[in-house]
Amino acid sequence: MSKMCRYLYGSFLNKKNKKKYFLILESQKPPENILDIFNIYSTGKEAELALFNFINSQKSIITIPKVFTPGRVVILLDEGPKNHFGILISSISENRWFLLMFTSNVTWAKQVRKASQEEIALAGFVTTKNTYLALVVRPEYILEPLEQEFPEHRVDGFLREFKVGPYRD
Repeated sequence: MSKMCRYLYGSFLNKKNKKKYFLILESQKPPENILDIFNIYSTGKEAELALFNFINSQKSIITIPKVFTPGRVVILLDEGPKNHFGILISSISENRWFLLMFTSNVTWAKQVRKASQEEIALAGFVTTKNTYLALVVRPEYILEPLEQEFPEHRVDGFLREFKVGPYRD
């Protein structure tokens, strides 16, 4: 059986300002200019696996392309410290979108309805509050696309329900 120890792992900036990763025993001196640091009580192999998973999670964050398509789940970057999730449903112009924002504020927009648990799960987040979908218009530059995406038939249903795009009165 492998010996259990406390390890530190994470990332730092080296002298050339390049991001590097480290894994050390807790008793060793950590590098300077630390960006992220985590500790784990485990075997050496498990600590290596934790570092490997951390590095891969960092790479996936960096390589997600900014793709704006109907159904894409986004985070709104202009609403303060909380992340507001939304669903792109229709492009208005080259860089403006109709989207359905998830919110606990039922008065946030003119068109609002309660979000289903399935919609919340498809968007990829967890909440214990009453959550609503609010129809809003936002520019692309304050939206950060995520990997989650709603299927086309769900987007078409939202367009019909909220009377957007080809379904306007």
